[in-house]
Amino acid sequence: MNSSTSDLPLDAAPPLPNERIWPALTIAPLLVLMADYLFWRPTPGLPFGLYFCLAAIVVLFLHAPAGRRRRPAIACGLMFLASVATALETSLTNTIVLAALLAVVVGESCYREVVGTAWARWSEALAGWLCSLGRWPWFFRRLSSSALVSVGLSKANTDVVARSLQAIAPAACLGIVFLVVFQMGNAVFSQFCGRISNAVLEWIQNFDFSFGHLVFWLAISTVALVLVQPRKPGAQPRFWTRQWSRVVRTDRTVAVWQSRFILFVLNALFFTVNTIDVSYLWQHAKLPEGVSFSQFVHSGVYSLIFAVLLSAVVLAAMFQQSLDIARGRGLKALALLWIGQNLLLIAGVVLRLKLYVDAYQLSELRVYVGCFLLLVTCGFVLLAWHVVREGSLNGLIFRNVLAIFTLFFVLQFLDVAGFVAEFNVGQWRSNRSRTLDFKYLESLGPGGWAALCSVASTTDRVTSDVIEARERVVRLAGAEIERRAQSDWRSYQSRRASAGQQVIRTAARVDAAVIFTLAL
Repeated sequence: MNSSTSDLPLDAAPPLPNERIWPALTIAPLLVLMADYLFWRPTPGLPFGLYFCLAAIVVLFLHAPAGRRRRPAIACGLMFLASVATALETSLTNTIVLAALLAVVVGESCYREVVGTAWARWSEALAGWLCSLGRWPWFFRRLSSSALVSVGLSKANTDVVARSLQAIAPAACLGIVFLVVFQMGNAVFSQFCGRISNAVLEWIQNFDFSFGHLVFWLAISTVALVLVQPRKPGAQPRFWTRQWSRVVRTDRTVAVWQSRFILFVLNALFFTVNTIDVSYLWQHAKLPEGVSFSQFVHSGVYSLIFAVLLSAVVLAAMFQQSLDIARGRGLKALALLWIGQNLLLIAGVVLRLKLYVDAYQLSELRVYVGCFLLLVTCGFVLLAWHVVREGSLNGLIFRNVLAIFTLFFVLQFLDVAGFVAEFNVGQWRSNRSRTLDFKYLESLGPGGWAALCSVASTTDRVTSDVIEARERVVRLAGAEIERRAQSDWRSYQSRRASAGQQVIRTAARVDAAVIFTLAL
């Protein structure tokens, strides 16, 4: 018998792998201290993605079985790629991607043996984070029943305590003696030890006991605890991971004709709307009296998007009926025709956005609406594949989730703000009658600074626009100099660093006296 279990009482079974207490007492505090140093005061920058990667590696080596580490290792590799995007610029898409990949690592490392499908494992990790506060009662129960506490509280184990002290005492005494000797004989080592002790004392004396900091510590401690000690999965599969069953209709004839009539009516309605778009939007025909072009182009974007999304839901529900209904060739043909008309409607929405940009200007929101339309188009292609191949609704949803993740993964590397700013400035340069929205350009943050500097450096158009751009660049340069004086490597983002340097150089050229005063 294994010696580690032979000394246990007969009624005390060894803890399950996810019930070990030592990671919560050793690794979790280190994760908390590191997060406090990196993120409490500074603006998250370069270390943000690397911290996620560190947490993923901890989960991988703590919980993944030796022969089952390929999938979580692939997810860790993708996280390292995503951390490159964090070094460029932290963003919402980057944070979502990192959190999703961390959920994959936790799911594949901790639940591979007990939960069936990949989506069920990954979502189990997300459910564990949502219920993370519930790990504290487990932690205190496990701590109170651990050998560490029982040894300290039980009189019968005083011999164990004495023997433990005997084992530790020689190393401690010799360590102190040699520490003193090396401090006396090595000035560099003595100075190094002095800096460490002073830093520890300063940290203790100046520790921020504000309410916000304590809440931050609680939040980070809870996250660290649930990462090193994930909760057990539920006894039953989560409702969102169960296989969606097909709807069985008692009267097949009525069900078939209901579906056909729905598709007939909606195809006719969509054909009418698309014909109007082709006539007035694509061919620029004269609109009826009482309808302005601005109303026709600009007012219907979001309602049309809603119509497209509702169409996708109706089609998915319709083909969730029993296979003897969903397999009908006529029904499939009408469904594919409706999908084609939805794609044409999406093209009309894209053209509306283009005309809106031509009339006004490009914005980040309009770029993201375009990305959303691209995602919806991909969803309809997947839906057409689902109709033709008679796949499961679970598979359709999972493929759409992967498409969303792919879009977010790509977007985190793109400088959308910079693209928007350069596009608007390019339109301003090509058309002298256009005006620039400098307030919006500045609100884009570092992504808009390069375009703002290019306007401020313009010499062929000495107008009020150039003057305003120069005033804003000088003000931004002063703020950037002050920010750099108060920040360090923890807030580093390469795009901001590059844009800030360009702003400072441009301000020095357009107003050297002002920037010199700000630097002082």
